[in-house]
Amino acid sequence: MSLTKDDLALAHDQMVEHLTYICDALERAEIPYFLSSGTLLGAVREGDILQTEERDIDLDINHTEVERVLALNEVVNADGYAIIDRVPGYADYDIGYNFRDMSEPREPVGGAGLLIEYNGVFVGDIFINAIYSDGFARRQCLHTDASVAAKMTVPAWYYEGNELAPIRGRNYPVPRLPRDYLRKTYGEDWETPIPPGGFGDGRHPDSGTVYDSDMERLTLLALEQGWDGDYSGYPAWPREIKRVASFVGRRWIMKHETYFQIENRDIFTDEETRSLKSLLASHLTPFRARTLNAMIASKCYIAWEDAAKARDAALGKAHDLEQSVLQAQHDLVYLKGMKHQLMLEREAHAKTQAKLSRVLDHPAIKLARRAKSVLRKLIKKLK
Repeated sequence: MSLTKDDLALAHDQMVEHLTYICDALERAEIPYFLSSGTLLGAVREGDILQTEERDIDLDINHTEVERVLALNEVVNADGYAIIDRVPGYADYDIGYNFRDMSEPREPVGGAGLLIEYNGVFVGDIFINAIYSDGFARRQCLHTDASVAAKMTVPAWYYEGNELAPIRGRNYPVPRLPRDYLRKTYGEDWETPIPPGGFGDGRHPDSGTVYDSDMERLTLLALEQGWDGDYSGYPAWPREIKRVASFVGRRWIMKHETYFQIENRDIFTDEETRSLKSLLASHLTPFRARTLNAMIASKCYIAWEDAAKARDAALGKAHDLEQSVLQAQHDLVYLKGMKHQLMLEREAHAKTQAKLSRVLDHPAIKLARRAKSVLRKLIKKLK
């Protein structure tokens, strides 16, 4: 049953209250956080909570801050709030499949997010971004090696800035290049409000997030902005993924994480792999060479860049060809119209000629012609 307009307005006001309270607690404790998912979309696109029936807030934190965030319960519990770790058995909607063959058992994944409750009612998520040695932030549990939302993988650089976006006049921290971040998460039409259920194929039916999100484009943007640094002190990547939350997540990992393409799909031979790493090392800084596993969608950064340029050129040619075809179709319709008009005119002319011939062959006309001839001869003689 849909909520009334007044019910929605009240729900949105309550969401803003929850957001304000939790963010105040995080800021007093000097814990870095960022708006995430639908809350981020609402802030950047509308300057408000999304005007939908979704009634929860979404935040992101670094995996190094989890214990400090959980410690806030000593403060927030007194006001009816609770921040809960997703221990196995709690979140029955986060299902863990065996990564290799997607077999049972269907156990809760947990570990890659915290839940926010108010008086025992769920009101929001605090997603945990685990940052790895290759410089990428992944929603993957460090303790269970379970991947919860692989499509949200981005360079850690996006969580290292100080950009802000407003919700009802108050500014909140958001990832760097938030518009590009949202384009990756929600697609090219992220600025257009679309009601739940109207997103079409390739997207989550409720949230509208893109299943096959383009991490490579965000990676290139970060590199262009000078992304560089040393993440060697962070947990090692690549590492085994033991469980995954969905078939969609597994497909994303197998397509976008080059390490898994090499290890599990045998895209490269050992010799090709060594050549690839050598080629990259000669073109990139040492740090950027270490980001090999995540900044490449095809065989190497250079090949991907060339492929992207070729794709853009092909798309341009395809567009021009499409326009030419449309113009040719328009011209064909016009010529067919002209041909039809010409045929009608020829038929009308033929009918007119036939009538004229019948008139000229009439006896009275012939008699008149002879009379005219005789008259001319008489006039000549009289002269």
